[in-house]
Formats: sequence, C-alpha cells, structure tokens
Amino acid sequence: MDQDTYWNQWLEGIGAYIDVMHIKDYSLGKDRAYQPEQLGEGILGYKEISRWLHENKPDMYLLREEMNPAAARKDIEFMKRL
Repeated sequence: MDQDTYWNQWLEGIGAYIDVMHIKDYSLGKDRAYQPEQLGEGILGYKEISRWLHENKPDMYLLREEMNPAAARKDIEFMKRL
C-alpha cells in the first residue's frame, strides 16, 4: 500500500477523533538505521495529510517531534504550509 492510500484510509477512519497531530520526518540510513530529518526531507509523504488538514481541521495544533533547533525555522514554515 502506498503512503497516500494509507493516510487516506487512516484519516478517514479516525480523523474525527484527532485533536492534535504529532509530526516528524526521518530517513533510513546505513543498515536501515532510523535517522531524524527536517520536515519534508525524509520519507514521510505529507501530501494527503495536508489535504485532510485543510479540508477537515485547518486549525489543528501540530506538535513537532524530534525538533532540531538548527532547522526550527524551516520546520515552522513547513508546518504553516500543512
């Protein structure tokens, strides 16, 4: 299943119960080790999450997990576009 299909099904099923969303991004580095990334630069597809937020809960709070202070400004801009 691709990410768009997954997020659509997941948000359709439980989206009405979500009041706050925790967001992060990551890649799989050497030996598929988890590596935190700046929002939008990892493997998570945010297209359908963004669409759902705009259509259903445009004022929802987004909490950034694993924040890197050096990338905070770019992450905030990414979250505003979501």
